[in-house]
Amino acid sequence: MNDQNSCKVIIPVFYPGKIVVNCINSIPKNFEIFILDNGLDDYNLENEIKKLNREITIYKVGDVGVAQSFNFALSKITSEFFFITQPDVTIKKNCIENLIKSAKVYKDAAILSPVIYEEGLYSEFDFYNLKITKEKKISKNQKKKEKNREIKEPVNDFNVDAINSTALLVKTAIIKEVGGWDSKFYTYLEDIDISLRVRQLGYKIIKIVNSKADHLGFSSHKIENKESIDRSRNWHFSWSSVYFASKHYDKWFFYKILIKKMLKYLLKIFVNIILFRKKKLLSNYLRLNACVSFLKNKKSYYRPKKIK
Repeated sequence: MNDQNSCKVIIPVFYPGKIVVNCINSIPKNFEIFILDNGLDDYNLENEIKKLNREITIYKVGDVGVAQSFNFALSKITSEFFFITQPDVTIKKNCIENLIKSAKVYKDAAILSPVIYEEGLYSEFDFYNLKITKEKKISKNQKKKEKNREIKEPVNDFNVDAINSTALLVKTAIIKEVGGWDSKFYTYLEDIDISLRVRQLGYKIIKIVNSKADHLGFSSHKIENKESIDRSRNWHFSWSSVYFASKHYDKWFFYKILIKKMLKYLLKIFVNIILFRKKKLLSNYLRLNACVSFLKNKKSYYRPKKIK
């Protein structure tokens, strides 16, 4: 089977602007692309994409979030693999092809990911630590990220605990086996959650050094939507963090984490009121509001306002 037939490319978007064109242009023309549009950006997005003369299918999935968008793709795709990336990512030459070759070598890998750079420099967010116990439960003693740690660019393929959805190749059958993404996550930590769950089934996540991608970071949306997206980011990261903890830790440890978070946000709210720091006040209010929302109904309801 040719690479283009064995693998489809998935790009979820939410009012991405023209930056998605750079992403598409970095993908070899022999790969079919599926755009999963969460917004109502009909005119601009479709017209920009039509100019490219590429084999691209746009699905208007509605404002359902990242995890549910991925599950939509999973329900449509019959290829052996699919490659997920984001509008603010450009992939380097042979990125997808080398991932597919490696996937056939690493039989026990569920997810393979290129090495991620940010504006040409190796990214400190290339992967994440997420230790699990012998019983396949998430460890309560996660190693904290060291400040000012040396970031070493890898020279060989290596196993990782977890990665985000910046760019990754997944084996379709294994992702279906694990049940797909948890659609309760609107955005943030759905990727860490599925990383954990594939490892709990005994599969691996591997970074492939001869596969590379460049990520701009926080640039996947139109610049005029920055304020609304920043508010959404604060709310959803907080909500997803709480939901992740409730899902993977025992009840008492979860409440310990939740109470600690809420007290921290509450303290920061008071401090920022005193110091008249409106932006930080709003950020911490949104984070606290997300925690309260989870306790009340466990639904991730918040949506960005004034999107253009």
